[in-house]
Amino acid sequence: MRILASLILLISFSTLATATATATATATATATSQAGFSYQQLPVPSWVEQQKYQPLTTTESEPVSYLLLDEQVNWLNGEYQGYTHIAMQANTIAGVEQTAQYKVSFAPEYQQLIFHSILLTRDGQAKEQLGIADIRLVQREQEQEQQIYNGYVTAMVLLSDMQPGDIVDIQYSLNGANPIYAGKRSAYFPLNWSVPVQQLNMRLLTEQHNLAFYSNNSQIKPVQRRFAQHSEYSLQQKQVAAVKVEDKYPPWYNPFEFIEFNEFGRWQDVVSWALPLYQFDEPLVDELQQLVQTWQQHASSKEEYIAQVVRYVQNDIRYFGIEIGLNSHQPYPPNTVFARKYGDCKDKTTLMIALLAEAGITAYPALVSNASRGSIVDRLPGPIAFDHVITWLSLDGKDYWFDGTRSQQYGSLQQKGQQYFQQALLVKPGETQLTAVPMPSAVDARLESNESYQLGAVGEPVSLTVQLSFQQYEAESFRNMLAQHGTKEYAAHLTRIYQQQYPGADLVDEPKITDDKASNHLQVEANFTIESFWDTQAAQQELILFGDYLERFLQLPENTRRKMPLYVEPNAQALHRVHYQLASPINWQLSELKLDIDNPAFSYQRYIDTSDTSITITHQYGSKADHVPAAQALDYIKALKKVREALYYSVEIDKDEPGDTDGQQLRDRLKQLLKRSG
Repeated sequence: MRILASLILLISFSTLATATATATATATATATSQAGFSYQQLPVPSWVEQQKYQPLTTTESEPVSYLLLDEQVNWLNGEYQGYTHIAMQANTIAGVEQTAQYKVSFAPEYQQLIFHSILLTRDGQAKEQLGIADIRLVQREQEQEQQIYNGYVTAMVLLSDMQPGDIVDIQYSLNGANPIYAGKRSAYFPLNWSVPVQQLNMRLLTEQHNLAFYSNNSQIKPVQRRFAQHSEYSLQQKQVAAVKVEDKYPPWYNPFEFIEFNEFGRWQDVVSWALPLYQFDEPLVDELQQLVQTWQQHASSKEEYIAQVVRYVQNDIRYFGIEIGLNSHQPYPPNTVFARKYGDCKDKTTLMIALLAEAGITAYPALVSNASRGSIVDRLPGPIAFDHVITWLSLDGKDYWFDGTRSQQYGSLQQKGQQYFQQALLVKPGETQLTAVPMPSAVDARLESNESYQLGAVGEPVSLTVQLSFQQYEAESFRNMLAQHGTKEYAAHLTRIYQQQYPGADLVDEPKITDDKASNHLQVEANFTIESFWDTQAAQQELILFGDYLERFLQLPENTRRKMPLYVEPNAQALHRVHYQLASPINWQLSELKLDIDNPAFSYQRYIDTSDTSITITHQYGSKADHVPAAQALDYIKALKKVREALYYSVEIDKDEPGDTDGQQLRDRLKQLLKRSG
């Protein structure tokens, strides 16, 4: 499985005084160079304790059986050496395709790749492939789609003449680590995967006898052996079961076990490490200073000036990161970012802070994690706990968090959409602990949809007006969509949606988009003519009152019996209203079909209003949590199913004899649903 091959690489974010370390071996290294990059061939270092494994004797249903995963790290003598040993048995033709290709990624700026052995075992006979395997060095480009260039190179090991039953045994080292960490080292070991592993081994050598470690499984603790000058921390496990990953778990939840070690100690030590990275003494170039003067002249308050700076950094400095070597964490100077007109999260943060400082406004970088969110409180203090940087400032006693990588954010500071990172580490002198990032306000993800149908005589075209409203975060997302796809493509998309329901629906003109950037509120109005609305052959006409605009928040998970929590979009508010104006009076009698479904994670209401010639249904949803614990998942899913049934509501009217013809069977069913929900 190629996914496993990438997961098990020990690319620990650690520090070494020198960019590379020399493996302990008696033989002379054989170096191979391709496209300006190189790897070496050397025997297994003497400090490594080699592990044995047993081939499988029974037939396995999995394409590949992972017999051994052995990762060892040597921090002695100020060096960093990372050794990996993996053994895989191909059980099927598909397994042969997977094991015949193996990838190792490394950063040539500070890492040295050394292959020790590539064995191919068939029928108990092992043959060394290191001299004959096709090993190609290629520049990684996967992350360029995310506008990040990190300089990594991938060594692709391509094996030939493989058969089902063959065992591939690869041993290699990655020596050296990023010098950005200034002598503080870290190591991260994954402990299980989406496939089973027969034997797992982890080992770390260090001169520290009280090295800090953390595992997200409290029952896992490494074995420590003390020697005169160093300590060894190790962990061995047999028959490591595959993790069955469930869908829709929260972004902060890690379904896989891991153990990490580092030398940072406390959060204030991380702050002390990060502070020099964000300090630049050079004055801003004249062009930037002129921008500052212009903004100050047009701003009537500090708040307006801050909003202008945020808009400029987000929208005028495009997002692109060159994260090679030191620049994985070291931002470029503000003048460089301005001259390039691009930068990554830390570059944009640095420019934003410098522009604010010109107006006497103090702001600081805030380290956050998209991957871990609030669970970083349980991690060891260290830079590898974070993967993103935003800007924090306090104005008139209120905290603000600005993400320079977002775009299309307008309005006042209070009206800008916020991301829920949960926890942050302020890179601020004297900071000793994490700071809580508040949940977005209830209006932050406000959506509203209104569909109004004007019905005339039977057989005549029906006019439909669609009005959409987006506030704050949702307005920003909509602007980004328009910037990427354009109004014409959006109009075509909207037309397709309504033509699925009414094949005769035609958009009268391009949607009218009103963007009130001052309040960060965007509205869309689209008018349709539906030629074939009426079913002229039937005595009754169905009026569709679906609340499908709420569908996004009501997706059912594939896994209903959960061991993992369920994600809920926090503080989401959505309303979908459908209105029909009729030419003839109707005696509806539908008031008893009001519905209210309440759950600890969300609430849903349905209201039905009628007059002699109209009917209006309102579906309203609001989330009350950001996740559902696994123990409460079944109740949550049952409530979701009730809401989904309630969304797809319709009535029937008699086209010839107006009256109460909504359908007694449907009404009785919904009455029972209301009783059950109460």
